[in-house]
Amino acid sequence: MRDLNSNSLYPGEPLKPGQIRLLELLPGEWSSNIQCNLLRASVSSKTSPYQSLSYTWGSTWQQRHIYVDGKERLITKNLETALRRLRHLEKPLILWVDALCINQDDNEERSRQVQMMGDIYRSATNVFIHLGDGIDHTNQRRNARHLSKITPSAPIHFHGTDLDDEFVGPFLEKSWGPTPPATTLQRNLDVFCLLSALARNSHLHEIPLLDWPLPDRSLGDQRFSEGFQNDFQRLNVFEAMRRMMHAPWAPWWHRIWVVQEVVVPPRITVVYGHLTAPWEMFASAAENYNLHCSTCCLKSAESIPRDYSKVIQNFSRHVQDISELRAAYSLSESDISQRHQRTLVSLLRRFRSRKATDPRDKVFALLALAKDTSLRPNYFFNTADVFIEAALESIRSTKSFSVLALSEMGLKFRQDLPSWVPDWSASGDPSELSRVEAAQLYACNANQPLIYAPLARLHPRGKLLGVEAMRFGTVEQVGDVMRAEGISMFSDTLWNWTEVALRFRELNISEPETPQREIPPPPPLWTVFCADMLYADPKTSASSSNKFRRTTAEDGLTFQLWAWTSERSPFCKGFNHEKRKSWLSDVGESTLATQGMKAADELADRLATLGDVSGRSFLDRFESFVLSLDARMESKDSHLGRAIPFEGDKFTSAGFLIKSLCKAAYSSMHRWYIQEDLKGKEGLVARMDASIASATMNRRIFVARSSPFQCYIGLGPANMEVGDQLMLLRGGTTPSILRRSPTPEDNERILTLVGDCYAHGLMDGTNATGWKRICLE
Repeated sequence: MRDLNSNSLYPGEPLKPGQIRLLELLPGEWSSNIQCNLLRASVSSKTSPYQSLSYTWGSTWQQRHIYVDGKERLITKNLETALRRLRHLEKPLILWVDALCINQDDNEERSRQVQMMGDIYRSATNVFIHLGDGIDHTNQRRNARHLSKITPSAPIHFHGTDLDDEFVGPFLEKSWGPTPPATTLQRNLDVFCLLSALARNSHLHEIPLLDWPLPDRSLGDQRFSEGFQNDFQRLNVFEAMRRMMHAPWAPWWHRIWVVQEVVVPPRITVVYGHLTAPWEMFASAAENYNLHCSTCCLKSAESIPRDYSKVIQNFSRHVQDISELRAAYSLSESDISQRHQRTLVSLLRRFRSRKATDPRDKVFALLALAKDTSLRPNYFFNTADVFIEAALESIRSTKSFSVLALSEMGLKFRQDLPSWVPDWSASGDPSELSRVEAAQLYACNANQPLIYAPLARLHPRGKLLGVEAMRFGTVEQVGDVMRAEGISMFSDTLWNWTEVALRFRELNISEPETPQREIPPPPPLWTVFCADMLYADPKTSASSSNKFRRTTAEDGLTFQLWAWTSERSPFCKGFNHEKRKSWLSDVGESTLATQGMKAADELADRLATLGDVSGRSFLDRFESFVLSLDARMESKDSHLGRAIPFEGDKFTSAGFLIKSLCKAAYSSMHRWYIQEDLKGKEGLVARMDASIASATMNRRIFVARSSPFQCYIGLGPANMEVGDQLMLLRGGTTPSILRRSPTPEDNERILTLVGDCYAHGLMDGTNATGWKRICLE
């Protein structure tokens, strides 16, 4: 944050070590000028209690005048709004406000004070979170009146308990329907009433705002009946909640500095216009909503229209991100199980999407929260130097190269960074963050003594990082890049990847294994699609810090159900015989055998002998084939029988053939598995769908050849190309895709990091030898 005035307004001696300035906000009427004094105090002193302000600096286009020590100061409208809202009528208020209490023009003071900010917020008796004024500015004239001219509403204090009954009682008795819309203030009040009710552990059906009739499944995606199309009251409340969480109405949620400002202090008060509430009300509301949606109130949650449920889910995600870190921070320093949440790289990854005016603050704002870091704020360093030091510090503190997984070439905006240094000024994307979290379950160096940070050093030539690496192949094929551009394109891209996988099977001709090289068997296609990682069941993994798990053979059954139920699946679109046979072989290898059927190659071969899909003879053979599969099922509930009518014209599509085969072959599955689980938000197939989307987004399938008879298949970064190298770094959590230097003399020794990758057969360690020293540029 910057002072808007060019001249210094901090006369006198520089601040001493451990000393801070405090702002004395003098009392006054709502419309009177804001008057303040600056005081000096020791941050550790018990005799000078103060509260702190967490807010968004905002645009400098609309400046406001206040008076500090009798001198006129210019501040932004956002800060003026916060001070005017917090000011008392009869007594002064002692605050710490960064923009006014730190000389922003003095880099030395700024560096020292930022280094102390953890102690500053920790020592505050309370922190006010000012989300905004809660006013709908879209309906006002461009030349809006000054805030001091607006008549303020009387403050309302919420608690998240039965003390709120004065307001929550009428809210719970309200009849929602096509009535005239309420005022902005009333809509904001309804939002706080909703959060109070959720914080008190109310079931969703006990809150009329969330009590929607169950949707008519026959309507498909049409979630509204005619009576709901004019439900302006509900619409306006959810819109008010959305504005409370999103820029430009409430940009506070997206600032990097607020993480430290709300994680460290023991007490927090949320201020939104004339409404206030303790942070605990927000945290309990988010936690209870998620719990009820996945357990007792699952059906009620499913009845909420998707656009509305997304608003509450977004609220819950933002709040729980902070609450989980607050909980981890408050635990004993000896609780090793929580330390990984406070490493610098985990914090940088988790809050990468947040914004900062000064890109160096993307690192500096998190240092006070990081465990075991020696890095300190220094505003004399330029941005590139700060990012390089943060990467080196991450390598040292984690004793691994896990930070390199965040250094993908295609996700960088800055051109002055080495390839191995993440661009923290770029927001990243959710799929990248999920992949990095899942990568903690891989063990690429499981069979190797790790070479840690002491060997990771800057090369004398400049920004080169010396590492040890082993080459496993040169990229020969790449598939299309998976882009988030709709279900149809997603499905088409998966089909392109299937074709690459078929060519991989032809290339990967087996040869005898040797002590020098293990030959991985061709993987089932579905394990590549999800990078051998699935979202874990939230009901059984609540105690785990990782929301992912490795796949098992039984997950192949879930993939088959996904293949003929998911809109993303390419396997129901009609495809030729060879592709169908390969896919069924995949399914058979991993799932059909586990259900008591014969080997997968027999399944594929028998399907291949069925012949042309026209004519009665085919229908007879197909029916017999399906019945023979069902007869081999070990389930006592097998009841397919011979009452399946087949119509010849229906089998003119190979896609319908596979769909019918899947249905028939698994008709003996327990009824709840298909009818209930597929519909649940937390169901197995839903998690398979999310897992494939997470593993594939902004990635491409590749095949890398390591010998004339051996290839690896995997998923890599979008920017990878034919000719890139598949390599494993000693100390890395995943394999990497590297690109050789165009300079002939440096071609083998100096390489550019393109990004991390999944390579089947390399994710759980290797006995291969031959580590070589290289440099990453």
